[in-house]
Amino acid sequence: MFCRTLRFALPAAAAGSAFGLSINNQAQCIDETTKQAAYAVMFAGAGFAAGYVLQRNTSDRKGLYDLELDLLDRGRSVKGKTSDLAQKTVGMFVESGQHAGVPYVYRVVLTGGPCGGKSSSLKHLTKELTHLGFEVFAVPEVPTLMMNGGCQYPGNADDHKLMEFESALLRMQIQAERTFLQVAASTKQPSVVVMDRGINDIAAYMAPELWKQLLEKENLTEEYIDSRYDLVLHMVTAANGAEKFYVNASSKNSNNDTRQESPQQARELDDMIVNAYSLQREKGKLAYVDNSTDFKDKLQRATQAVIKMIEGKVQS
Repeated sequence: MFCRTLRFALPAAAAGSAFGLSINNQAQCIDETTKQAAYAVMFAGAGFAAGYVLQRNTSDRKGLYDLELDLLDRGRSVKGKTSDLAQKTVGMFVESGQHAGVPYVYRVVLTGGPCGGKSSSLKHLTKELTHLGFEVFAVPEVPTLMMNGGCQYPGNADDHKLMEFESALLRMQIQAERTFLQVAASTKQPSVVVMDRGINDIAAYMAPELWKQLLEKENLTEEYIDSRYDLVLHMVTAANGAEKFYVNASSKNSNNDTRQESPQQARELDDMIVNAYSLQREKGKLAYVDNSTDFKDKLQRATQAVIKMIEGKVQS
C-alpha cells in the first residue's frame, strides 16, 4: 500500500513544489500568512520526493515479510470467465477420511531438475486455469523459504544434522500444503493447489536408507504421501535434450547465481527426482514433460496434463 501511495505522492510533490515556487516569485503581492503556507506546501513536496527516492534506492533489499502486491491477484479466477470443466467440479467433495465433506481441491506437485521451466510452467498453467474459472494457489518452495531464513543445508557429511534438517523441512512442507489446501477449500470455488516441489523431492537429496529412517521417524508411508497428490508434473531439465538452453551460475549472461549444477549434475539430479516419485509413476500420476518440442509447446503440454487430470477426476 505504501508503494502505491508513492505513485500518487511523486506527482503531488512536484505540483506542490511548483506551486510553492510560483507563490514565492509573487511574494511581494501576497500577505505573509499565504507566503508561509506556500513554503509549507513546497517543503512537503520536497519531503515526498525524497521519500520516494529513498524507497526506490532500497527496493532491491526486500525483507522476509515484504508483501509482493503484484502477486495478490495472481491466481484468482478471471471475473466472468468459466468453463464446463470448472462447473462440473462444483459440488465435488472429499468422500472419506477426516476431511470428508470438504470441497475437493486438486493437488499438483510441480517438480523437476534445474532449469526445467518450473516457474514458467506455473505462470502458464495459472493463466490457463484462471481463464477456465479455477482459483490457483501456489505453495512456495519450502527449502528456499528455510534457507532464506538462515537455515543452512548441512550436506551429507553429518547424518544427524541432515536428518534434523530434512525432518524440519518435511514437517514444514506438510503444514504448508495443509494451509493452502484449507484456504482453497474455504473459497468453495473450483480450485487447484500447485506445490513448488513436494514431499518426495526430499528423497532425492538423501541416501535411500536415510529416507526410510526419516519416514519411520515421522510415522509416514509412501502410500500416505502418494494419497496427498493428484498429479506430479515433472519438468525435465534443459540439460537433457535442450543443452544449449541450460543456464547455471557460470553461464555467460546468467541471471541465476544459485544454480551451481553442471549439465551432467543437472541430469543426474533430474533422474533422482523422477525416481523419488516412482510410486506415482507406477500409478500413472506422474507427467514427464521432456524437451522433445520447443519451450512454448513444453509449457502447453504441462498445462494440458493438469487439465487432463482434472477431467479424469470429474469423470471418475
